[in-house]
Amino acid sequence: MRKILIALLSMAIVALALWVVPNVTLDTNALMEAIKNGKHLI
Repeated sequence: MRKILIALLSMAIVALALWVVPNVTLDTNALMEAIKNGKHLI
């Protein structure tokens, strides 16, 4: 029973990581674009 719980937990962590990583990379790209645009405005 405990192994099943550990497996589910690890799967949840992996799924969360797979969901978070692309969002974080998109955010950094958006931030870089915003910074570039901000520099042009200044």
